[in-house]
Amino acid sequence: MDNLLQQVLVETKYLSETGQSEDYERFEQLVELRQLLTDRIAGEVELSVEHKKLVQAILQYDASIMGHMDRLKNEAASALVRLQAFKKQKNAYKHNDHMDAFMMDKRN
Repeated sequence: MDNLLQQVLVETKYLSETGQSEDYERFEQLVELRQLLTDRIAGEVELSVEHKKLVQAILQYDASIMGHMDRLKNEAASALVRLQAFKKQKNAYKHNDHMDAFMMDKRN
């Protein structure tokens, strides 16, 4: 438990400080680590004083981490909107009328 708490704290500190330059995969790893920690804490009868202090230290960085994750979410949403607009534009210019390919010759 001590090792996991330390690992989550170190990763949380790192991402809160350098989160602007990190990609979403690093944040996914942090979320998975925190979920593992949450599951372990739920299985414990009671946390020691040292463990509680480490958890409080981790929670101090929540606002910063959430800000970085919101930025990534907004970037992804913006990219999806641009992609959908591109698809609409592409489909608008796509010519599906096959009648232009036929040539009618009227002979007597």
